[in-house]
Amino acid sequence: MTPAALSSAAAQERTGQVTPYLWVPGLGGDIGPYAGAPSLSLDTSLSEVLDDTDGAFFLSGLARCDRLVLLGDLSWSSSSSDGVLPPGLAKGKVKQRSLTLLAGYRAITGPGMTLDLLAGAWAWRVEGDIAVAGG
Repeated sequence: MTPAALSSAAAQERTGQVTPYLWVPGLGGDIGPYAGAPSLSLDTSLSEVLDDTDGAFFLSGLARCDRLVLLGDLSWSSSSSDGVLPPGLAKGKVKQRSLTLLAGYRAITGPGMTLDLLAGAWAWRVEGDIAVAGG
């Protein structure tokens, strides 16, 4: 290979990374079917969050080829809890899903720093559900 070809190959540097990760959010507030209806109050500690977690999955990915940058993040979690409302026992469930996709350009590469300009989309959905016995 000629020195020019080696320089061209080095300029087309490709890197990638996939990272599963974990985070534990707090959960607090009142959940009700509509304004003025009885609601279920949630105020959970870290140990309660862990006990109430039905499942969770978090994954982040990054790919770069020369100055092209692609980034994605996916998260899903589900948790549930029991409580008491005036008509009877209640069970509440919260599910969340989110997806972030970004693409961009590495604008600056310097000693000890880089600057990437990114644009993308973020979609998320949070669902809450309450089932009341006798209600």
